[in-house]
Amino acid sequence: MNALAISDHQGYQRFISNQIYDSLQSREAEYELLPLSVDQVLGVMVWSPLAGGLLTGKYRRDRSPDNGRHIEARTEPPVRDVEQLYRTVDVIVEIAEARGSRRLTWRSRIS
Repeated sequence: MNALAISDHQGYQRFISNQIYDSLQSREAEYELLPLSVDQVLGVMVWSPLAGGLLTGKYRRDRSPDNGRHIEARTEPPVRDVEQLYRTVDVIVEIAEARGSRRLTWRSRIS
């Protein structure tokens, strides 16, 4: 908001969008950034809506993936509460299974 106010005050070009991290794992953007974007008519580009792959179902509390990035070695996106992450994944998997969805592997998407 400060940058927009300075732009307006100085007659500079305003920025027209922002890129924010928002996912089921991290909802902080809903408190300030999304309301600000609506109020100031800014576009929003969401960064990492699947939390860097953590919400795909590949990472579960009871097993580690055969390949890919592991939670302990990750710094982006931030995972502040690993237990909350697993609870979120549990619910996503439950909803997907109830709807008859199945997780596709990269190999099956390519072939």
